[in-house]
Amino acid sequence: MTRLYRNVDTAIFTSATLAIQGRFDYFRHQVGLRAELDVDERVFPGPFDYATQAALVAPAGLPDPNQPGFVAAAAKAVRELAQVTGGRAFVLCTSVRNMVAFREALSDLPYQLLLQGERPKHRLLESFRSALGALRHQSFWEGVDVPGAALSLVVIDRLPFARPAIRCWRPG
Repeated sequence: MTRLYRNVDTAIFTSATLAIQGRFDYFRHQVGLRAELDVDERVFPGPFDYATQAALVAPAGLPDPNQPGFVAAAAKAVRELAQVTGGRAFVLCTSVRNMVAFREALSDLPYQLLLQGERPKHRLLESFRSALGALRHQSFWEGVDVPGAALSLVVIDRLPFARPAIRCWRPG
């Protein structure tokens, strides 16, 4: 990594998950940003008031995500939460296998179930935004903007998720 940093004037890293308790120590270590390198670090506050706009729910008693009964048990929790939110949920999966299994386990819900791969991503998102009570299943992690009440629940099937790959880009 030292060779990379010495060969570029500027490197900019952005993510919602680079800092831990406002510090970048872990990230710096992971990407080889040693103390002798001149680094400007900033944390910008997000737009959400998590204390009043969010709740973290971690259902007790779920099997480990690697165990055979995980998807069935997690789908039961998703079903209960989706009834509270009237659907309006993203179910983010770390594998296509889990994505398909969740869809099958939740297929009897009275909501439109949208599955990544059935149509282009932008059309899938348009359908989600316009459909009342849709559940969207995806096997990738990406930031999308769904303002208003269209999205009320985000379910993540496994934490921690893999750290992002570091890609280098050099103009010219």
